[in-house]
Amino acid sequence: GTGLQAIINSAVDIITGNSNITLVGGTDLMSSLPMLVRNVRFGTALGTPYKFEDHIQRQIPDGYTRLTLQKMVEDLAKKHGVTREAVDEFALESHLRWKAAEESKAFEQELVSLEVALKKKQMLVDKDQTPQHFKSEDLSKLPALVENGNILTSGTTSAPADGAAALLLAHEEAVRGHSLQPLARVAGWTCVGVNPEDAGLGGVLAIRKLLDKQKLTVGDVDLFEINENFASQALIAIQELKIDQSKVNVSGGALALGDPMSATGARMATHLVHELRRRNLKRGIAASSCGGGQGVAILLESI
Repeated sequence: GTGLQAIINSAVDIITGNSNITLVGGTDLMSSLPMLVRNVRFGTALGTPYKFEDHIQRQIPDGYTRLTLQKMVEDLAKKHGVTREAVDEFALESHLRWKAAEESKAFEQELVSLEVALKKKQMLVDKDQTPQHFKSEDLSKLPALVENGNILTSGTTSAPADGAAALLLAHEEAVRGHSLQPLARVAGWTCVGVNPEDAGLGGVLAIRKLLDKQKLTVGDVDLFEINENFASQALIAIQELKIDQSKVNVSGGALALGDPMSATGARMATHLVHELRRRNLKRGIAASSCGGGQGVAILLESI
């Protein structure tokens, strides 16, 4: 939700007169996060092997519920009747949609090329790194991540990733004064809280509240970007809100691209703006559930 909240903060700054133009977004370099080594603070015996642990993959228990995020996701999926077959199918569809969008150059207008030095050689990075491709049989063979679980796997969980996204927000006066051509307008937003054990429902309640505030129905919204940090959470949102799945994450999501946490919300909003224009549609909502029981949603409208 960080990248979406940054957009909201900038919109509030503009509305309250603190800013006329803001550059907003998020970035994460998750590959640089350190590994953990346990039980070595006071030394180890000669020859004892060090066991490195990636704490992103092995979640630390939540301070309130005492459950890991994976355990809460597994429990919520079972509570809402989400099956292993359904999450595997959703994850595969995310990869296929990303591949189709990439091949049709759907991301061309929203990506910025960067020249970087890699092993002392200059190279141009002009597209996202190709994600891992799965087949349905590959996903079905993956072991469960939770002890005594059968739904959550590494294939239906978004992978940590590096990424960045940025948007320019401007007041109407600044748009006219600088002869800017707006792509869309921020039409509304909501932030909500839910029971921390049901953190995966935060996005659902945020969307529902946003629709109520704007006096809209699910059918009035043309496209949805709902964060795929876990396939089951996106499926629960689709199920609870009764959204046509063909309108959700039409170019794939974090299951295919990876999840640079601070950047994902801004990336979803950016893609939503361009996809609305590309398809000549009017309204889109970007939403995410967040750890601790939070939810955030933003309504964007084409201009």
